[in-house]
Amino acid sequence: MSKEPTHPKEKVNPETLRALFDKTAEIFISDESFAFSRASESAFYQCLFLIGQFQGIPFNPLKEKRHEQAEDPSHVIDAFCREANASFREVVLNRDLINKSPVPFLAFLKKNSKPVCLMPVREGGLVLIEPGSKERSLLTPDSFSLLKPLGFQFYRNFKESKVGPLYLLRFGLKNAKRELFLICATAFMATAVNLLFPLSNQLLFDTIIPDLKFSLFNQLLLSLGIAALGMLAFYIVRSLAETRLTGIVENTLQMAFWKKIISLPASFFRKYSSGDLMLRLTLFDQLRRQLTGPLVRLFITPVAALCFAILMIVYSPFLAAIALFLTSLSLAITAYYIIYLLPIMRRLTEKGAELQGFLMQLVVGISKLRATGSEIFAFKYWGELFTDIEKDKLKAKKAEVIASLIQSFFPPVTTLILYLAAFPLLTASDGREPQLTIGELLAFLSAFGAFSLAFSDLIGSAGGLFASIPLIERVEVILKEGAETKEFQRPVRNLEGRVELTNISFQYPDQPVPLLHNVNLTLRRGEFVAIRGRSGSGKSTLIRLLLGLEVPTSGEVFFDGIDLSAIDPSSLRARIGCFLQNSQVFIGTIRDNIMLGRPLSEEEVQSALVDSGFNEVIKTLPMGLDTVLPSGGATLSGGEKARLILARALAHKPDILLLDEPTAALDAVRERELMSRILKLPQTKLIVSHRKSTLSFAERILTLDRGKLE
Repeated sequence: MSKEPTHPKEKVNPETLRALFDKTAEIFISDESFAFSRASESAFYQCLFLIGQFQGIPFNPLKEKRHEQAEDPSHVIDAFCREANASFREVVLNRDLINKSPVPFLAFLKKNSKPVCLMPVREGGLVLIEPGSKERSLLTPDSFSLLKPLGFQFYRNFKESKVGPLYLLRFGLKNAKRELFLICATAFMATAVNLLFPLSNQLLFDTIIPDLKFSLFNQLLLSLGIAALGMLAFYIVRSLAETRLTGIVENTLQMAFWKKIISLPASFFRKYSSGDLMLRLTLFDQLRRQLTGPLVRLFITPVAALCFAILMIVYSPFLAAIALFLTSLSLAITAYYIIYLLPIMRRLTEKGAELQGFLMQLVVGISKLRATGSEIFAFKYWGELFTDIEKDKLKAKKAEVIASLIQSFFPPVTTLILYLAAFPLLTASDGREPQLTIGELLAFLSAFGAFSLAFSDLIGSAGGLFASIPLIERVEVILKEGAETKEFQRPVRNLEGRVELTNISFQYPDQPVPLLHNVNLTLRRGEFVAIRGRSGSGKSTLIRLLLGLEVPTSGEVFFDGIDLSAIDPSSLRARIGCFLQNSQVFIGTIRDNIMLGRPLSEEEVQSALVDSGFNEVIKTLPMGLDTVLPSGGATLSGGEKARLILARALAHKPDILLLDEPTAALDAVRERELMSRILKLPQTKLIVSHRKSTLSFAERILTLDRGKLE
């Protein structure tokens, strides 16, 4: 038995692979030589250029070449994506899964960490492409073993100023042009085949039956059978293309939408209740479904309706005029129904959002309602909202029933009118031939039936688009909100720990006077500073200003001498460890609560546990870090939750620590233990607290009173 070859290129004929890639390259790259002949460009750029050609992402060479020298590849990729208005995510490469992926991957070789492309091909599977090399090879188990386990996927982002219904459609369909072409092509071919049935009616009743032409009848049956099989094939191809198109559009839009959500400033989320926001988020998927299907059909059904209308006119202009007039009446009734229904649907959407927000508040605050005996008042408020919604639903249902009755009344009446109008045309007068034969009449009615179906589908699609107007109005608020990170802001990778606030003033929109007024503060590297003050004096707001969650009314914040307004807030917060008053314990394991999805090693997690003192709690739990916690961490004491949240803040080795009442739930012994550990940490530390015992550990203690820091 011969030895199994180990190199992938020994398994597959190189010429076959080259031919396969050449076919594939036609799909996603306009000039193959360009991508792999620019020796002056980095391997990263060569890979990203090819991936960008496939996905419609305009990757360009970096203006600042120093970014390409970063040790962490995610930093390099982040720099490219910022300039291309794209997003990326790190993925674990599983060969069986990624082979089925319709999008490419950026991977890295184990031997030298060189980036390579994994590009999908029409025939299925992936082609491995190495920058600077002319060789392409199918991804096999052997070649897959040469790759590191982690790779990257890329996604397009929405443009800030162009988000609207048509933009969403173009955005979603950009990577699905092949599927859209298949849908339109099969629909048009199906329409052409459908035209055979009216023609066959005329042939059957005007020629075959009167003249008893059985051979022609057999030929007609064979033709119709072949046409039916063709229709079935077109339907199967169209259904598969629609399924694939739906998946591509959903994946593209959902990734861009959720990237939009997490990029919104914190101030946006204060404008709406939690329930209202949740409803707006869920409405986007509903809007995506209502836009994709109807808009695609709007490209198809008018062509079908036009073809059958022309055929009707060819058979009888007189009957065609009557049919089109009656169809116009049906259209007018439908338009009136939509116009009448639109304000009702808008009210239903608004009331539904209000009810959703109230129900969420009700669930969260049920214990407070019971403690104050206010259940009946909550029920009364819910009942009023529910009643208003049901009234509008009843109005909409009545209008729908009336419109349905009228629409169901139209087909038989239209057919009756057409028969009455056709009778004189079928009758010979003054020795002349009749203007219309029986076969032509039946062919006309067959064409009219197909026209009616296409027209009804067109009206339904238009109605669905109009019905989505209230949804668009609800979702547009999110889509048109500016992102927190601006184009001119740049990320920071490390901080020395120097912080400076210069003449900071801040006022909430609903407050008559500023909360902070000309606040100045300087933190030296590694310094431990404490701030005290009365409740409502602005201590927590000061922490939020340092985190970039709020924007000062006036003044400037500097980190290592760099203005906060020039720093990407998300990258800044990645270098700061936070313990906020409203920090929560989430549903999941203790490990999940510490890592929060960040790529932390086991050593980093254990180090955070020791620094926070939570390792003592872990020793008492049989499942250790895999212990599952309920929402809010109800199974932990207040002190245990505080130490867990501190471990979360320390896990990623931050350069600065911002602590807001970290010892509020601790007893005196635990407080001393925790503060002793915090004191030993090398980071710059700013703590806000009411407790004198906590403040005593700081090198400096400042007082915030009436907007002034002293």
